[in-house]
Amino acid sequence: MQSHATAGEDLATANGRPSHASILDELRSVGVDTLIIGAADLNCELRAKRFEIDLFSREEVEVAFSDYVFSADIAEELMTPRPSYKGYFPTAASGLPDVYVRPDWEQLRILPWDPKCALVIGDFFTHDGDELKIAPRGVLRRVVERLRSLGYEPMAGSEYEFFVFRGDPETARENPASLVPLSTGRAYGHGRGAADENALGVVRRMINAAGIPVEAANPEAAAGQSEITIRYSDAMTAADRAFLYKQFVSELLAREGLIASFIAKLDPNGYGSSGHVHMSLRDRAGQQAMLDDFGELSRIAQNAIGGYLTTMRDFTACYAPVINSYRRYQMPYAFAGDTVAWGFDNRTCGLRAIQTTPGSTRLESRTPGADMNPYIALAALFAGIGHGIERDLDAPAPIVGDAYNAAGIARVPNDLYAATELLAHSTVARDWLGDEFVDFYVETRFWEAEQHRLAMTDWELRRYL
Repeated sequence: MQSHATAGEDLATANGRPSHASILDELRSVGVDTLIIGAADLNCELRAKRFEIDLFSREEVEVAFSDYVFSADIAEELMTPRPSYKGYFPTAASGLPDVYVRPDWEQLRILPWDPKCALVIGDFFTHDGDELKIAPRGVLRRVVERLRSLGYEPMAGSEYEFFVFRGDPETARENPASLVPLSTGRAYGHGRGAADENALGVVRRMINAAGIPVEAANPEAAAGQSEITIRYSDAMTAADRAFLYKQFVSELLAREGLIASFIAKLDPNGYGSSGHVHMSLRDRAGQQAMLDDFGELSRIAQNAIGGYLTTMRDFTACYAPVINSYRRYQMPYAFAGDTVAWGFDNRTCGLRAIQTTPGSTRLESRTPGADMNPYIALAALFAGIGHGIERDLDAPAPIVGDAYNAAGIARVPNDLYAATELLAHSTVARDWLGDEFVDFYVETRFWEAEQHRLAMTDWELRRYL
């Protein structure tokens, strides 16, 4: 077996990182007997296997998955590419061979709610030892490395809103109307937050103990809607934390007999669930690069704004990956980051500049929804910023007041098919994310749009029967 395909490779390096054997010894010493190893698929699902930890002491262990995991859509149906598609795509005709996860041992964590289990995420590789180019985590890594080559360390923090319901998952799938929101009341309401604490307090404490530092939590405007924000970090760590956060919130609430949903829009007339991302850059010395010596937005920050806005429409399919994502954008006043504009502390703009203290100056992308894959969304966000830096793009004038009523302000595409068409023809996306990833991702989004087009809906039957 190729060395990349096993979890048993030696991790000792010149910089003194612990060896694989010492990691396992330490886990055993605290009572861990199960090792969960996995990685993110395209739909933000953790594909994982559970291993007896002692197995790694006796032999090399394959962490192998059928590449079916990249051909399964969000409903776990096998996607079929269009006849014109020429790139890599897992199909029955290819035999659905194995791909392998190489653990990133820096992402190892013991699960506080299940202390006999440790979890480590990693990256997908082929049998030949090549990184799988379509895997989301690797796409973000390549963008981060390119930004570092320009002299900047991308930093990020995420804010996910999600719904919590009482109900049975199987019943809910058959009849979503059977779901009962965990609570109702005012956004930021203390009383409502206190009422939710029995369930959400457990979630907050557990994910914090699992190495995902929580910054704040509050109830949001819609019934059953909450938000837990994660402390900022370097972009890759931020994406890893956001990815695991989504898995852990669902897992922990299920243990409480509740259902968590990161659906972007539940009620067509109500509030959606966002996945806002806060972004900044540091220079090679580790100093913030967003302000100049006079306390104004730096030239690099201006480049970042120009690049983000220039690529915003092209990259919308990365921020809004499924049909439901676009429900957030389909109201006259969505407040969903759908205006191609920026402003200082202006929530009607797709990009909000926040300038409180020098060290906290940052840009908030309001475009992604809670259903985003954080690896893909952050890769697109920082690719846009990097494009602006490389091309020395100017930022347009900031919007003061209501961006929805400002003249000449474009909006992001408001359906998945249109957004996917833009991504397919984006030279910036191909430059920064890679042809192989863009072609594959585009094909999967066209598949998703086509499933929606072919579906017979209750609305049609009630209207035309």
